[in-house]
Formats: sequence, C-alpha cells, structure tokens
Amino acid sequence: MEYARLKVLAGVAILLATLSFGLYPFNFISRNDIAFVPRTPGLQFHSNANQKGYSQQAIGYTEDPAIFPQNKPVTLLIEAIPSKIPNGLGTLIDFHDGLHQPALIIAQWRNHLVIRSRRKDSTTGRAYQEIGLSDCLQLDKLTSLVINYNGSDTQIFQNGQLATTKRGYHLLDRNSTLEAHLVIGNNATGERGWIGTLKRIAIFDKSVSPIDIENPGVSPIIEYVFNKPFSDQVLNTTGPSHPL
Repeated sequence: MEYARLKVLAGVAILLATLSFGLYPFNFISRNDIAFVPRTPGLQFHSNANQKGYSQQAIGYTEDPAIFPQNKPVTLLIEAIPSKIPNGLGTLIDFHDGLHQPALIIAQWRNHLVIRSRRKDSTTGRAYQEIGLSDCLQLDKLTSLVINYNGSDTQIFQNGQLATTKRGYHLLDRNSTLEAHLVIGNNATGERGWIGTLKRIAIFDKSVSPIDIENPGVSPIIEYVFNKPFSDQVLNTTGPSHPL
C-alpha cells in the first residue's frame, strides 16, 4: 500500500512540474506556431503548416514590459494579412499586465476589427469598453491599420484613410501608468490565436496620422518589421529594449 501511495505522489509531482514549465511565462498552448514567410515577407501565425522557411512552436511577446504614462497620447500601426476567419476572437496584440482583463486588446472577430480597453469604472457591467471597425480585415489582403489616441478621442485609419472617430474613447486607462508585456498573434493565455501574417507593428508615444508615420522625423518607441528570418528574438528596430 505504501509503495502504491508513493507511486501516486510521484506521478502527481511530475504532473505539477510539467504544468509549471508549460505555464511559463504565460499559459500558452503548445500548438501555437510562428513561421517566417519570405515571399510576403512577414511572420505567419498559427498556420499549422510545415514551412520551408524558419518556423517555431512559439509565441511573440516582450519579456520586459513597456511603460505607457497615464493620460498620454499613443498610436498603434498594424500591417496584417488575415488568412482564415478566427474561431471566436483572434488577438493581434495583447497589452498584458498580469490582471485578468488585459489593459488593451486589438483583435479580429469575423472580418471586423475589435478594440477592447480595460475600464475599472465601466457602466456596462463588463470590465472593459469596446469599439471597432466593420469589414476591414479581408482574407488574404494586406490591411494597414492606424489606431490613434490623442488624449481624448480615438481615430481608426484603414489603408491611410480615416474610417471612424470615437469621441471620448480612451484607448488606455487614463488614471494610471501602464506597464505591460506586448503579446502578438495571441492573447496572454494562448487561447485566442489570430491566423494570418503580420508584416509590421509600431507603437508611438504621440498622436500621429498615417501621413505623419511616413515622415522620417517621426520615430516610434517600439517597432517590429518582419522582413527576415528570426532566431530566438525579433529585435525592436528603435533600440535594444523590448525584443520579441
């Protein structure tokens, strides 16, 4: 009896150890995959295909958190090519700071853009508020999205053109400084994978339009250009911090 009990305890210990490794640094599921696609070029997510180019069972995230001061403008640029309608919500970028509800999620639902911003004082009964843009993410077509928060309003540009303005919508919580890990192609728990190819992601600590972004004098604080094969990291083109 004692020997059987020890075998059970040993099995439980092995299971817990396996789970603990599997949950580090986040609770990622094992089927996530990222592959470099030279013909695009870009990073292809969750294709479940055997790529000739570089491929890893991995997730793109920043080990060190990015800092976003409270009540400051911020602009996001995303260049994406969806290759399949996600099953539910497919996350393009997750701003994860360890809380149950992420600070910010940029995602795809069907062929619509979804933006969810955490709200502690939401009147909707949910821990977030949500805006979006309909019919802007078409299969196998490159879409350039610029999400511009100027400190009071949020604008969404599609392929260089202003698509909508949400007045009074704060992209990030304006009452506190945010320190968040950036997760791309999935949410932080690995449950809401996006299927497609990302060509470029950039984050600016100011309010900029698509025209401003192409100005050489306007520099992002974080930028990933997925134009070559990767090893263990994709570097931030603007400096040594925040590699993926």
